[in-house]
Amino acid sequence: MEFELGPRLKGIDLKGDKCVMWPGAMRNGYGVKKIPGKGDNSTINAHRYVYEKATGKKIPKGWHIDHTCRNRRCINPKHMEPVSPKENMMRRSSAKKGEYKHKYYKGEAN
Repeated sequence: MEFELGPRLKGIDLKGDKCVMWPGAMRNGYGVKKIPGKGDNSTINAHRYVYEKATGKKIPKGWHIDHTCRNRRCINPKHMEPVSPKENMMRRSSAKKGEYKHKYYKGEAN
């Protein structure tokens, strides 16, 4: 699925298996994207925006996007999975204890 990420992000390849780092503004370790037409301070978390645009799927209300690679700056939709807040907390705790396993996780919890 093709979609516009914005001029700064032209040419970013979201089809590979490696982490794709958000090159724009950051807040609390996550990329943020301005929402066009909503004023200067309206932003959305970049990973949530990219996930929905790239997959065509809506994130269920109240759910989190788990970065299966454990890299909060990553916007590769292959590295993201919608999960309940409880599941997200369990996975994060598991990664900090060194017990988390996933094909995109390289062993450093962010």
